Amino acid sequence: MSSRTKLLAMTASAAAVVPNLAYAAAAAGGGMPYSGFLGTFKTSITGEIAAIICVVAIVAGVATYIFASAFDGILLTIVRVAIGCAIIGSAVTMLTTMGVTGAIV
Repeated sequence: MSSRTKLLAMTASAAAVVPNLAYAAAAAGGGMPYSGFLGTFKTSITGEIAAIICVVAIVAGVATYIFASAFDGILLTIVRVAIGCAIIGSAVTMLTTMGVTGAIV
């Protein structure tokens, strides 16, 4: 048997088996094994504790930025990034609290 014939036989076998696996996944609920973890992670980063941490990070970052006369360029950049991430995190939490949601698929 040539290698081309073997490759064709393996491809045909895979095509015959894969649809059966897809039907089995749909019959079992279709949930991905990591869906539970991602839901828990989303709840953790958008909850009340996350909002408090974001506010503390904004206050600490701005205070550091104000009194940053001894810092060099890269440290100031890190402080700016931390302030930006904290502001984005608080905005997400605030919008979620107000009832604004993303696309529902």
